[in-house]
Amino acid sequence: MGQGIMPNTVRESLDISFVKLSGNPVACLLTYMYLSLVSETGVCALILIAVLIYFPSRPPSCPSISAAIGKLEFKEGIRDLFRYSLEFS
Repeated sequence: MGQGIMPNTVRESLDISFVKLSGNPVACLLTYMYLSLVSETGVCALILIAVLIYFPSRPPSCPSISAAIGKLEFKEGIRDLFRYSLEFS
């Protein structure tokens, strides 16, 4: 019954040239899907490594003028907020 559903031309087109299987079209398709997945994962891993190596941790110059200004620590900012709010009230 399975051979009547899938003609020979379709089964032969699913065959991978460097992987010889017993002619089972499902096994050929699964092998093709596995090889595609592995190759795509390899390409993504290479791109990730290239990005991690190429990009520096900081930009060469500040992206804006306000980014170059020194920032207060959180505790100092809260203390100044309460101190100045008491002076103006």
